[in-house]
Amino acid sequence: MRNDAYVKHGIEFPGFFLLIGDPETFMAKAVVGESSSEVSFLSVCAGEYEDVGFGPAGIEDLFYQAKDKQPSIIFIDQLETIGQAGGTQLHPSLKQV
Repeated sequence: MRNDAYVKHGIEFPGFFLLIGDPETFMAKAVVGESSSEVSFLSVCAGEYEDVGFGPAGIEDLFYQAKDKQPSIIFIDQLETIGQAGGTQLHPSLKQV
């Protein structure tokens, strides 16, 4: 991201963006496309890992990888599927994410 644009307007960049809603995949691809080639892109589809124990620990590992490879972009598709305990009820472990 262009930190100079934030500085120009007196805004402190928080270090992250959270995109929620239907166009988040499109927006993530646009951000990656506009980013410099020096940015690491880490992507995972949480729904694909639901049955193999990919939960909060897996997400935490992604953040450690991103920190080691700064600057980086983390894209987690279908985050809402992590920790679901059948039906639409979310498992309490999702709150850790």
